[in-house]
Amino acid sequence: MNTSYTEALKEVGALSHTDIPILETVSVYHPSGGSINLVNDRKSLIGWADESWNLKIIYQPSSFTISLPQSNNEGVSFVNIAFPNIDGKASEFLKNVPVESTAPISLVYRLYLGENDLYAGNEDTHLQGYPKIQNYPPLSVEILSVQITPFQINARATYRSLVNAKYPSKLYTLEDYPALGN
Repeated sequence: MNTSYTEALKEVGALSHTDIPILETVSVYHPSGGSINLVNDRKSLIGWADESWNLKIIYQPSSFTISLPQSNNEGVSFVNIAFPNIDGKASEFLKNVPVESTAPISLVYRLYLGENDLYAGNEDTHLQGYPKIQNYPPLSVEILSVQITPFQINARATYRSLVNAKYPSKLYTLEDYPALGN
């Protein structure tokens, strides 16, 4: 069993059929800025977001490169992603994120198996004609920094930082803990 996404993807690629592509997708989301969903393919994709099959995501065709985190003992793993900005949609999304917002920009990486005649009716990989997510739970990280150029956007992300988390994360109030008033 592999402990890193990169090695696991190599293993899946080596074991799968040659005519079934592995489709990489990313969803970049901010609560007040909206979302952008991209698939690393030439045509759009509609896929299930999770294992409950109650939310479908429409991915726009694009190209991107992503370097998945490696296993290490340092406690911090980074994900680097680069996607095109030629049409300006990605930079427009980032402009819609308010500067004063404290909510992080989330990036979710999902894998799907592509369509073909062999898998079109296979319930193991497709449900109601839409592909199921293959890496459940998906890789979910928070974007730390972004570099925008006219042609490309580079982002660096990591898992939720426990070091920078507020402490205590819960406020102890008299309503919740009446014994504090004694």
